[in-house]
Amino acid sequence: MRKELRAGLMCLAFVAQPLRALADTAPSISVLGAFFPDWMFCGLGSLLVTVPLAQVLAGSAWGQALGARWRLALNIAAFALLAMVGWLLWFKN
Repeated sequence: MRKELRAGLMCLAFVAQPLRALADTAPSISVLGAFFPDWMFCGLGSLLVTVPLAQVLAGSAWGQALGARWRLALNIAAFALLAMVGWLLWFKN
């Protein structure tokens, strides 16, 4: 194997192992017998709040002045922020 490829694979293995260990202990919620990770509920709740927020922003004068690229960036940031706040408020273990 080439040295660069081998070094890249070793770095990937070094980074992936702790992430895999974290996923093994991820908190989950039982819904009708199936276990879903908590972050999935936070993402869904954030999506349900971000979509109407994006529509209000797109219809406002401020949203029109921002342009499509900045609105997209703002919507992604709002989604991430709301998901993290939801995680901190409802799933603090």
